[in-house]
Amino acid sequence: MGRGWFDSYCASCHGRDAQGDGPLAGELRTPPADLSRIALRRSGVFPADEVAAYIDGRNRVPAHGPRDMPIWGRRFDDRLEGGAYDETRLSPGSIYLIVEYLRSIQVAH
Repeated sequence: MGRGWFDSYCASCHGRDAQGDGPLAGELRTPPADLSRIALRRSGVFPADEVAAYIDGRNRVPAHGPRDMPIWGRRFDDRLEGGAYDETRLSPGSIYLIVEYLRSIQVAH
C-alpha cells in the first residue's frame, strides 16, 4: 500500500523507483532527491521519523513549495483545522506506509 501512496503523491517528481528522475523532475528548479539512498547518505541509518516529518510538512522542503499548494496542502498536513477529518488528507497511517515503503527500497551502496 505504501508503494501505491508513493506512486500517487511522490513519483511524478521523485520517479517510480524514487531516484529523483520522475517525469516532472526536469521542470523543477531544484532536482528531486534520490529517496532510495537516504540511508546510504546517513551511514546506513534510515531516519524514519525525520522522513515522516518531511512528508507531513513538519520539516519544510523548499523545493516542495508552500504547503498551501494543491499537491501538498491538506493532503499531508493533519494539523489543519484541529485535526478534523478530511478525506483529501493522508492519514498518519498512510504517511507511515510511505515511510516504510521508502525504508524497503534503500540501496546498500
